[in-house]
Amino acid sequence: IASFTISQLAKKGAPVIYSSESSTMNMKTGEIRYGAREEVLIAAAVGQMAKHYGVPTMVGSFGMGLHGDSPGINVDPSELAFTTMTNLSLTDFSSGIGGLDQAKGAALEQIIIDTDVWESIREIRNDVEFDNEHFANDLVSSVGPGGNFLNSPHTIKNMRSELFLPDAEKSSIFESYRLNRDQKDIVSNARERVKKILATHESEPIGPEISRQMKEIVDRRR
Repeated sequence: IASFTISQLAKKGAPVIYSSESSTMNMKTGEIRYGAREEVLIAAAVGQMAKHYGVPTMVGSFGMGLHGDSPGINVDPSELAFTTMTNLSLTDFSSGIGGLDQAKGAALEQIIIDTDVWESIREIRNDVEFDNEHFANDLVSSVGPGGNFLNSPHTIKNMRSELFLPDAEKSSIFESYRLNRDQKDIVSNARERVKKILATHESEPIGPEISRQMKEIVDRRR
């Protein structure tokens, strides 16, 4: 809050983000303990404070590789709670994707693995719509007990948007995660996807309005 005050005194209306990376210290080494249970509680509290003040938040954190010095799923149960709960705090931004060894390094393969996990968490975060279009009360009444919804146009229209359906490539990768196959298989899959993305990805063009605003900011700083 103090930094917000300073920024508003310097430039009224300057955009701000309420961020928190607060955690406890490893009393044996002096390192910060990313993934500590206390960090989860702090993130949840800070997220609520940010909503109270009406500002964007960055309290979500990721760490599928934070306990390892090489890419993979290097987690303990507290790490899973840390990743899930901080992102369920309805944070607007998350940090730590791709990080290794308590954020001492990062890897492209780890970014891919963390992104797979994020997609599942993102689906859980989606709002549930409480309207007739989504609940389809009329359809439920017309089909009745023992009826079949699968051939309904409403089902066909909504099944892709309302259900989490990973593509075939990612489904096989999720399966390897669940069966705890060799760690190298996970990393090899991620490395191949890194190469594919780097070779084929085309960035979306920046819109003219954003380009104009960026130019204004640069010109003011010259």
